[in-house]
Amino acid sequence: MIDEAVSTLSARMSEDMTIGRFAPKTPHEYEHRAKNFAAFDA
Repeated sequence: MIDEAVSTLSARMSEDMTIGRFAPKTPHEYEHRAKNFAAFDA
């Protein structure tokens, strides 16, 4: 369940950051931190 939630969040964050013209490394860093938070929160 955590992986599914992270995948959905990751896809949405990636889309939002592409639209917002974030630096290329930013989506990867945000996804990594969101995954760690989701694992911690479980």
